[in-house]
Amino acid sequence: MDHQGDAVKKIDVFLNKLPKNLKGGSLCREGTAHDQIVETAEELGVDAIILMAQKPGISSYFIGSNAERVVRHAHCSVFVIRED
Repeated sequence: MDHQGDAVKKIDVFLNKLPKNLKGGSLCREGTAHDQIVETAEELGVDAIILMAQKPGISSYFIGSNAERVVRHAHCSVFVIRED
């Protein structure tokens, strides 16, 4: 399976574990990841963004990771979950 297919499977597993009183969804868009996440969140009027993030590499300390940029620019709460 391709990388996008793997990501969709992980998202579906996560969404199925949400409590019944919470709504969640996924959407695939093209463009710069952090820009698309922030723009989509604004368009949909979401209350929170939940992101998976890897441990930062040396380049992230100089140019910033997608998760960091989303946290900095989003107009709602952002929760970052680190993968092992």
